[in-house]
Amino acid sequence: MQQSGLASHATVETVDLFPTLVDLCQLPLPDNLDGKSLRPQLENPEATATKNAHGFWSGGQRTIRTERWRLIVQHGNDEESYRTELFDMQNDADESQNVADANPSVVKELPHTHSCFVCGESNPLGLKLRFQTDGRVVTTKFRPRGEHIGFKGVVHGGLTATVLDEIMVWACVVATRKFAFCAELNVRYLQPLAPDEEVIVTSELVADRKGRILEAKAAVHNAAGKILAEATGKYIPIKSDDTSLMMADFASDARWLLEPGAVS
Repeated sequence: MQQSGLASHATVETVDLFPTLVDLCQLPLPDNLDGKSLRPQLENPEATATKNAHGFWSGGQRTIRTERWRLIVQHGNDEESYRTELFDMQNDADESQNVADANPSVVKELPHTHSCFVCGESNPLGLKLRFQTDGRVVTTKFRPRGEHIGFKGVVHGGLTATVLDEIMVWACVVATRKFAFCAELNVRYLQPLAPDEEVIVTSELVADRKGRILEAKAAVHNAAGKILAEATGKYIPIKSDDTSLMMADFASDARWLLEPGAVS
């Protein structure tokens, strides 16, 4: 540290403490850690965070903290118990005013299709997942069923990869306003996912290679915040002619996503 006693406003997580200590002791960092070293912030308090912070509570509450916003989602068993809260941390550090309704562009459910296996509302065998975004990070909840197992008591890895691939596609769309298909997918399975265990899946774009290759990352978290699986992927934007065919399968108007301002 160049100077002690300085404050950093970077968004970090408690899981960052261990890799920070390991880094400061100049020891090799294990490759299966969820956290990141805070050494850049210790050396330069003005350094920004390289990731958002995630939080989990019993009862189904999930939170994502960015530099400005804290989003809290309570997933219940029915529509009445589902609740979304959004707090502007720059102007309301005490989190006293829920501004979710006043900022629909910050918290927005992404459109879904009729036939997609993951999000299609008319696919009788599909997962029927719904995705939300704060404009950067895409999230969804996923509760695999008993028929989704590979080995007994463990969800098939191919299904986990499917969900990770899907959410990375949406991360590409949110960041670039372009749909894309997967060219390369890498998945690390860290812990088994059990059927009937609700998890939260998150994703965001990490690189845009001049609009030709889009790179994204995603992770599956359990209720305790432990990462069960994580993935990276490379995606190729779909040609505009093919996009129009895809748009016809959406169950609701998706023009607001690809054409900002087209639909309020």
